[in-house]
Amino acid sequence: MNPRIVALMASLLIAAAAVAVTVSGTADDASAAGVDVIEHPSVVPDVPNRGYPITLHTPGWVRPDGRIRYRETKAAHLLEGRYLLSGGNFLEVELPDGTVIDHPYLAVVDTTTNELLCRDLAVDDEVLAFHPGPRPGTVFIGGRFDKVTGSDGVQRTRNSLALIDLTGCSVDRTWVVPGIDGRVTEIDVHGDRVFFSGSFLTVDGASQPHLAEVSLTTRQLNPATRVALAGHSLNPPILALATSPDGSRLGIIHRALTVDGADQRLSAIFDITDPTTMVLTPHRARTDNGAWVEARRLRGGAFSPDFSMLSLAFAAGWQEDYVYAIPTMELPDQLGWRNYVADSAWATAISNEAVYLIGHFCKVTAGPSPTEIMAPNSGPDRCSGTNLIPDGAHRTQIAAFDIVDGTPLPWNPGNSGAVGGRFLEVTERGLLVGFDGDRFNNVRTGTTAFLDFGVPADPRDDQSCTASEADGTVTVVWDAVEGVNDYVVRRNTRWVASPGDVSSYVDTPPPGTHRYRVRTTLDGVQRDVDCSPDVTVADLAQTCAATRNADDTVSLSWSAIAGEDTYTVRRNGSWLTTLGQTTHDDDPGDGVHTYVVRSQINGIQTNTTCSPTITVEPPPPPTQTCTRTTNADGTITLSWTAIDGETSYVVRRNGTFLVDNGAALSWTSDDPEPDAMWAIRSRMGGVITETDC
Repeated sequence: MNPRIVALMASLLIAAAAVAVTVSGTADDASAAGVDVIEHPSVVPDVPNRGYPITLHTPGWVRPDGRIRYRETKAAHLLEGRYLLSGGNFLEVELPDGTVIDHPYLAVVDTTTNELLCRDLAVDDEVLAFHPGPRPGTVFIGGRFDKVTGSDGVQRTRNSLALIDLTGCSVDRTWVVPGIDGRVTEIDVHGDRVFFSGSFLTVDGASQPHLAEVSLTTRQLNPATRVALAGHSLNPPILALATSPDGSRLGIIHRALTVDGADQRLSAIFDITDPTTMVLTPHRARTDNGAWVEARRLRGGAFSPDFSMLSLAFAAGWQEDYVYAIPTMELPDQLGWRNYVADSAWATAISNEAVYLIGHFCKVTAGPSPTEIMAPNSGPDRCSGTNLIPDGAHRTQIAAFDIVDGTPLPWNPGNSGAVGGRFLEVTERGLLVGFDGDRFNNVRTGTTAFLDFGVPADPRDDQSCTASEADGTVTVVWDAVEGVNDYVVRRNTRWVASPGDVSSYVDTPPPGTHRYRVRTTLDGVQRDVDCSPDVTVADLAQTCAATRNADDTVSLSWSAIAGEDTYTVRRNGSWLTTLGQTTHDDDPGDGVHTYVVRSQINGIQTNTTCSPTITVEPPPPPTQTCTRTTNADGTITLSWTAIDGETSYVVRRNGTFLVDNGAALSWTSDDPEPDAMWAIRSRMGGVITETDC
């Protein structure tokens, strides 16, 4: 956590210890660790980025009192440090060359090219919230829309909540939460849990007023995520929504008087460790030294990225125009500091250096910082109530306060908002501002201003990777990158491994010269680092020997391939067997047989022909003799020599079967035919032997 926030938290803990109240909660350690803190080196620059397409503040309508209301940006987000998204009720966008096009409610700008992206991606009403999606280039949008059209031209029903992909300017076809019957104004995602809030009362036919949770993967509603807000007169009652970095706590900033029946004004923290229940913690905010500021005057709120603090913005009354900074510790009577402004404050945001405030004011309470170095610089002082703080510091509709003690910082860029600014968001590159004017610090920005530190240094700028080879094994070693816990290794043209949260990988590639590289993804941005030098693995030729045994079986034996676990044996071009060893015995039968051993390690196929080719010939027919004797009585006796192992001799006459004589080696005919042709047939071992007698 930033040392300045640590100092503030320490002082607040000392003060809390003096409160004569018994408490049963403590600060959440994981949240206090500041896992997701956005580190800014100072207050953001006061000159906005320029050159981007401009969302125009063309007049929208005239109020009953005759005042003109202008179109404005109500939400903005910098996705992956590159895509600048704006949402609101604007209708037109002016391109850098001055061309004005109809482009209502949603604009996407590539900050690296100043190009307006996704011109075919359209919504039918205001976009009011953004949150990064589950994959690079994707983003959740919330608002009051019912239809979203992607680049395919198909209009899809999405009641106030949708998932879009900026890489293809498409609408996710499967991620649908039906039946949200009102606006979605806040979105937060932690793991599989998607939280959103707004003016709705039902979700997918179920009563779910103002706050809901659905599964990222199944889109199923979690009925346990439910809060009962009472005593609020403005809609939506929830103005800010956030989860702690470890996902154990859910915070809301709201306009209700009671939460789940408890007197719980302005903010509430829930323990959501168990997804089947929400438990209200002892966190209680205090404002105005114990005197409650009217909840209906609350106009904006924000949680710090590390969930250690929240800030509140009040408006619509001279005595209620305050900005507050309040810790999120699970203790009662929480108050960091407060600062009075004149007049209305409508939105706030928190970095590690400052609490930012925007609205329709011209002065803030003076503090130790200089008060006269800046005056309003974007038009006349249109504010009221400045006489209430005659010694205040001039600030034109936007201000920054020291995060520790609330001292107004000497920073006054100013803007030309007609009614005032209504949106702020801290990003890793600076601050996004939404208002109903067209100039910020006298720079023409349209209704979205980006106060940009510039592209932050990438910790991968100096990343290196080496590759080395020994005995056919390649070791790849690279510099670890903070924030990256999944690396992908590439060999030549294919990705071969995802070793996870490590900084080395051992590979067993096939022979040849190989180039390695390692890919990382940080904040949604992919980058590859080439490993040097290229490595060459010698061609260690595989050998295979084939041996014909005395019993006409064949024994195969081959050399191993490094890293290979299984080998496939093929006979005469056909698969024979797959096994995890380097020997195999086969009984192929008669014929000429060629054996091949196949390896498929790392997708590289290697075929090694076994030598020599094996020929298994059938045994020669046995040598047999048969004699025919005419007896005195005129009978004929046949006598023959044995065939080894044969037990069935067939007597044939004139080419046809006559009798099976079994194993006997002679046979006498009682009915001789003087001109008959006699023969003895044997089928030993499937080989037919026929001997004339």
